[in-house]
Amino acid sequence: MPLVPAYIQWKLLLATGILLHLCLPGIDFANAQTGSGPETKSYEPVKGSAFELIFNQHYPDIYCKDAPRMLKEMGITCRYSIIEMRTRYNKRWRFAGKGFERRLPKEQLITPPTIADGRELLALSGLNMMDILDYKALIAAGDRDGLFALLARYIDPKMDKYNRMAVDGYDPEMCINATRDHVYSLDIESGTLNDIRKSAKLFHTGRYEEYRVKLQEYLPEYPNLSYLHVGIGNSYFAEGDLVRAQQWYRKGASANPLNPMLGYSMAFCYLANGDGPKAIEALTGSVVTCRNNLLAWVALECLLSDEGGRVIDRRFRDRTYARGTHIWVDKGVQPRLVESWLYYAAADIVINNKRTELQTVFDTWDIEEFEFYKVAHLLGMYIFQKQEVGAASDPYLEALVAIYQAGYLRQYVLYDKIAPFTRYHLTSTMSEKEKQELRDYIDRFVIRR
Repeated sequence: MPLVPAYIQWKLLLATGILLHLCLPGIDFANAQTGSGPETKSYEPVKGSAFELIFNQHYPDIYCKDAPRMLKEMGITCRYSIIEMRTRYNKRWRFAGKGFERRLPKEQLITPPTIADGRELLALSGLNMMDILDYKALIAAGDRDGLFALLARYIDPKMDKYNRMAVDGYDPEMCINATRDHVYSLDIESGTLNDIRKSAKLFHTGRYEEYRVKLQEYLPEYPNLSYLHVGIGNSYFAEGDLVRAQQWYRKGASANPLNPMLGYSMAFCYLANGDGPKAIEALTGSVVTCRNNLLAWVALECLLSDEGGRVIDRRFRDRTYARGTHIWVDKGVQPRLVESWLYYAAADIVINNKRTELQTVFDTWDIEEFEFYKVAHLLGMYIFQKQEVGAASDPYLEALVAIYQAGYLRQYVLYDKIAPFTRYHLTSTMSEKEKQELRDYIDRFVIRR
């Protein structure tokens, strides 16, 4: 976390911006779009930069030059083009038939499904999560059977297999050890896991006891597969037995707390008791556990809207694509902010460069430091661009500035830049202090109550 007060950080940052204005620590950029041939601009590096100020505040034990300086020292010139990248980065997932359009794995990582996509996937199965808000009226009317019938429909929604996996957003094979410092993959055959998933048809046809018996057959061999605990607990919930349902959710949390459906299902127990605030808290715990659990996000969005709150999707949206030394920048970026994104892409090029001199710099870094390194370039140059050359403000980048000023940039990078792209489990091995800082970030910038 920052070692100096926020207002001092900000003054230092602006002072650094003036230095940048006088002599940018630059990179050779050749614009491949200019009609009269490439235009190249070079800058002499200076000691200190906005990147270094931001980066070193959060990683004081790591000294690293900024990407433009490193590329300049290696004599590397980067070319860039302005293109329309809508289909690759800005476009939402399309629906084809009864599910998502087919996409390459890399494209799926670039653009993960959104909360809106989750709502649409539920709608394909005739489901609308807003229905759960009827829990208040059903409790007031004393209609216990109607209450549990309604909630059971959403605690384990009946959907196409692949659509359901998309809204679940987690890997049931992923487990954490007893000391909560190591994540590993459970040794289970994919065929076995598919058979367990198929048994959910027993739940959806009201054969709850048969469903429990089926799942319990697998428990001795897979005691840490908390998917089983959730299913058994849900079967008791559908029968109106909240005590046993919660007992099984707690057993699952003890066996493997990496399953976000534990918190999701527990939230429905609170709704059945008429406790909306506790349900919101349980769902918040679910999305903290797994950033990609769309079911929990959709349910959380519904309950918060009923209380006057909202959810803000702050996932990082890259506006560049770099390959080799060529950078493509999205056409939608304001012209005066192009250089901010060029600096971000330059950092990406440096990290991906396989030269020996770079490996010695980065060989002890982890994914959090790599991603923070890139974001620090983007944010530092954006502040300079806005303050020194009069660039218009960008709402997305302004939010990053606010997060940085509040001291939560590291939490942002972990939760909204890394976690959405298959790395959600990194939040599970943090210290209690780190987990509290992450929760503070989410409560302040992501979930507004």
